[in-house]
Amino acid sequence: PATGVFTQIGNALAGSDIYQGSLNAFDKANHRYIFMSPFRTLITLDAVTGNVVSSPQLQIPTGEVLMGLVFNNSDGQLYGTIVNSTQSNGWVVRIDPQTGTFSGIGPALGFEPNGNAAIDETDGLYMLLHTGNNGFKISTIDISTGQLVSSVNLTNLLPQENACNLAYDNTRRKALAIHWSLSKEEVGINENTIGSDKIFPVPAKDEVKISVPSEPNGAIYLYDLSGRQVSAYETDENGNCVIKKENHAPGLYIVKAMKGGTLAYQGKIIFSEE
Repeated sequence: PATGVFTQIGNALAGSDIYQGSLNAFDKANHRYIFMSPFRTLITLDAVTGNVVSSPQLQIPTGEVLMGLVFNNSDGQLYGTIVNSTQSNGWVVRIDPQTGTFSGIGPALGFEPNGNAAIDETDGLYMLLHTGNNGFKISTIDISTGQLVSSVNLTNLLPQENACNLAYDNTRRKALAIHWSLSKEEVGINENTIGSDKIFPVPAKDEVKISVPSEPNGAIYLYDLSGRQVSAYETDENGNCVIKKENHAPGLYIVKAMKGGTLAYQGKIIFSEE
């Protein structure tokens, strides 16, 4: 990693279909690199020789996806999350790399079909970084029971910002992730507009009107600049919503309009001192 120079281990694997993004894990005790191909083949390689140890086909039902693959070096088990992409729920599962069979742990939990995972090997906690109804969140599951320990939003993320590639430092006991921003932009505009979607006036003395015609009966969330959610509203059947200044301190707020768990619109409002 210091030079970027790489050395091939063993012979090249046949085919060009073996890579599947971040779906990989590493078994330290046995020096084995485990990953899933796009065709749902779970491939285990000997990291010393490069030889294929096993390559079973995962029997994942149609409409379900595997995400959050991680190896727990404390109990020698491979874990992941199987998510139903239409129902937005899923289960933490144990996976046998030799056979490709898996078994669910605990009850179904509410997950979107995206995310990656890390594991606290000391406390036996599986952590999944994923999107939810209110942005990005980390859900923590006890791998002995499958029960949800906590599910918290990354409240200091601003619009146009993202978090990905979760990892856990089991020595320092800290979770790490990549934090990135899609764009940097100046504030101080008079109106936020995307197509027919509007926030006005900006700044506002008494109230702000939000019009998102494309998203009737959607959810509106306001965040302060620390990323803390301060209030929530709902648009009417025409996609309109009024936010009163009396419920908020003067200053800049971030607005997120959500529909069906998906971010539909985002912008800024400013409540003036007078």
